[in-house]
Amino acid sequence: MNSSRKRRALILVCLALLSLVVILQWSSGGKASARATWEYKTADKAMDERDLNQLGLEGWELVIMIPAESNRSYGNWIFKRPK
Repeated sequence: MNSSRKRRALILVCLALLSLVVILQWSSGGKASARATWEYKTADKAMDERDLNQLGLEGWELVIMIPAESNRSYGNWIFKRPK
């Protein structure tokens, strides 16, 4: 492929990407997409299935469970949900 063809192909790719950006911007009403904000909840108690199901019904999602230290029988639970 000679340099003239490569240049044309590059220009076409750039135009296609620019068109895509314009279309996406137009479809969102010209506004930048809002970034999600979260609220967090921590629990440092023993959690059973009933507790976890209740939190799920309230919209909480488990982020991480940090296992218990040797002197405790439970761990630390961290949950999040959209504000």
